[in-house]
Amino acid sequence: MRLTLLPVAALAGTVGLVAGTVPAFADAGRPHIVVKDGKTQPTFSFKDAIREKVFVETNVDSDGDGERDRVSVYITRPKETTGGLKVASILEGSPYYAGLQDPPYHPADVTDYPRLAPWTPPPGPPAPTSYSRVYYDNYFVSRGYAVLAADTLGTGDSDGCPTAVGPNEAQGMKSVVQWLTGKATAYDAQGNKISAGWSTGNVAMACKSYDGTLPLAAAATGVSGLKTVVSISGVSNWYDEYRANGGVVAPDGWEGEDLDLHAKAVLSRRDPAVCAPVMHDLEKKMDRVTGDYNRTWDERNFAKSAPHFKASVFMTSGLADWNVKPIQMSLLWDGLKKAASTESSGSTRRRTTSRWTSARACGSNP
Repeated sequence: MRLTLLPVAALAGTVGLVAGTVPAFADAGRPHIVVKDGKTQPTFSFKDAIREKVFVETNVDSDGDGERDRVSVYITRPKETTGGLKVASILEGSPYYAGLQDPPYHPADVTDYPRLAPWTPPPGPPAPTSYSRVYYDNYFVSRGYAVLAADTLGTGDSDGCPTAVGPNEAQGMKSVVQWLTGKATAYDAQGNKISAGWSTGNVAMACKSYDGTLPLAAAATGVSGLKTVVSISGVSNWYDEYRANGGVVAPDGWEGEDLDLHAKAVLSRRDPAVCAPVMHDLEKKMDRVTGDYNRTWDERNFAKSAPHFKASVFMTSGLADWNVKPIQMSLLWDGLKKAASTESSGSTRRRTTSRWTSARACGSNP
């Protein structure tokens, strides 16, 4: 069953993205974008939608193979886009489309110093890549939007290595947005260049948890074309997720979890062993011994990067969520407020809280 919960309500405001997208041939007898009472209406066939997969080239080589990493993107768009209709896009970047690995947790007993659990790369992906968990595509495609599911780097059918939303993953999502604005290159499975001629260049990113953090990372790059982000229980500062004033902490009682485990758990790409050096480098740079705030954490501080945001921001957090705690929303809220007061950001903001945990919104992780 497909649900339409908070992301649908939050993204209902994306009607502004579709302005000027109705082609000249639009008439009463042919499906076209219809706006009524400030909302786009269901006028397109989801069953007949175009479904395609492309691989967007980035400017990073995080797996060190000498080639630029490519992000795998699965697209669902109205069939009318093949005849001249241009539509806005809703993008959900995620590491979960191919499931999760089960890396060992670090020892949590108090000893002379924090220790790392031995880890070896898994033999392969945990499951085949599937985009069936993108549960709101039927709602938005029928209303004249394209819905894109993108495997963040190092996961699913993408190249590269996961880094717990490090700079390479931020660049990966930025590249997808740039492809939709005509500023990046994508290929099909046969190596042919594919353009997004059907795109208006207006993009929204949305979802929760890791999927709600990638929009913040993309917005922090200042990428043009990203008009709004809906971050549901997204992490705005990874240091405050795994550290507290120098102390090592575990979210939601998952003792022994840390930044590297988040990356290891989503390492679902083919040939995951190529990312072993990246995982071991992350083990060292997260500094589980001193707990100090360093460059690795600073690169994942999206609240500090709020002045770069060009997109409007809709945030929500569960007051009972001990995984991504409400402080993550507060940090970003304060960062956006400060940026707005200095007029260094074009972003607008809105927030809401509820008594639920993050699993109540935008589907459930595997």
